[in-house]
Amino acid sequence: MCPIFHKDDVTLAIPHDQAAPTDAALSLARDASRSAGLFTGAGATREEFRCHDWSVCGLGPQAQWSPALSSSVLHILWSAFPNLVLWGPDLLVLYNDAYLDLIGVGKVAGLGLPARDVAPRIWALVSPVYSRVLAGETLSHDDAELTVCRKGGEETIRRTLSFAPVQDEAGNVRGVLVTLFHSDHLVPDRGN
Repeated sequence: MCPIFHKDDVTLAIPHDQAAPTDAALSLARDASRSAGLFTGAGATREEFRCHDWSVCGLGPQAQWSPALSSSVLHILWSAFPNLVLWGPDLLVLYNDAYLDLIGVGKVAGLGLPARDVAPRIWALVSPVYSRVLAGETLSHDDAELTVCRKGGEETIRRTLSFAPVQDEAGNVRGVLVTLFHSDHLVPDRGN
């Protein structure tokens, strides 16, 4: 085993003899994912993804999604952290259960709609960030103050936000991955 990451209590390793997947293996995995259903599994968001008519939004039918988009959606659906993928020129909104829990919404919250329509009150603040990420930058904002409507009213919360470009198979930035971290989820730098 060859350690590829080590931080006091976490070690991830890969075997020396593990071969990189071939194009054929990746194609098989991609086809299996599509045939098994990208949105299989439990959770309110997966159910909403399964019921959503993707053909009416700019993404088109799920079976025609690019591998990059499909992979990004799989990533956020499996993530324990609140995540959004904003995809394409209109930054169409895709999210996970943890995001819905954070904002206090139990079901659909703009799924497949342009980000500017889903959050018009903050569009002027976030659109320059999205423009920079779409140009290839990775950005973060520590201790961001967010106002969410939950528990019967507005509530102010603080989160660290990460904004990362999502590339397609040709290396072109096609979307933005937004991840929200609670400050107690961040690992302090131990000087290693």
